[in-house]
Amino acid sequence: MEFRTPSFTHDYHVHTRYSPDVKEGSFRDYCVIAVKEGIHIGFLDHFKIWKLNDPTYPLSREKIPQYLEEFDNVKSEFADTSLGLEVDYYPEKLGALEEFLEDHRGEFDRFIGAVHIVFDEVASTLEGLKTLTMNYPLEKICEEYLRMVEKAVESRLFDGIAHLDGIYRWIRRTNLSPVVDEGELLELGRLCKRRGVMVELNIRSDSFPLKRILRRLLDENTVFFVGSDSHSPEEFSRALYRIKEANKLLQNHDLFLSRSP
Repeated sequence: MEFRTPSFTHDYHVHTRYSPDVKEGSFRDYCVIAVKEGIHIGFLDHFKIWKLNDPTYPLSREKIPQYLEEFDNVKSEFADTSLGLEVDYYPEKLGALEEFLEDHRGEFDRFIGAVHIVFDEVASTLEGLKTLTMNYPLEKICEEYLRMVEKAVESRLFDGIAHLDGIYRWIRRTNLSPVVDEGELLELGRLCKRRGVMVELNIRSDSFPLKRILRRLLDENTVFFVGSDSHSPEEFSRALYRIKEANKLLQNHDLFLSRSP
């Protein structure tokens, strides 16, 4: 399947209460806002393959039918929307993950891969990062994260990859100052292009894509999509201006970058 950067204003990365780190926000809550703003909204709740048989997990096996039914009901009212999953890449259960994605591909518009776990520790929380930095040098943590992202892309399981720079964003919440490996990020973007995998322009992040990296990848026709990574309708509302500006960037990046710092 060939992917192209969408030509319409979109946000393919918002989370509902079916994500474990979200307290409130239904499909309809987001759609009411999006339709007024002329934004195609793509839902992307967290999916963890090792939680599939855990009945307490929001997207366990037994809850997925309800999830799909709720989305179908909303889509009948708000047609300009789509459904995906933000899928944690977890090599230890690669077979089970591949089987699940194959079985459910027809029920979702896209599967977006993401890396949140490094050295068996959740790297996207302050507590997890503190544990990691007690056991590994910061440089090694970043290297392992980027290696995992590369493996996720090479797995060919995903239509896109979320927040390539995630580790840098999360580390900045601590007192640590990581050195961003611009060369590795550029090569990861190029790998995505070669493998037909979309790259997220995640506007929640302020590190990637760095403008100079983004310009090069866009000039090389890398396929991007916009994601606000909103975890509530309120966050989505606050991000509306940036969502629209990010879409302009992808559709006319020379103009946008020329007037941006």
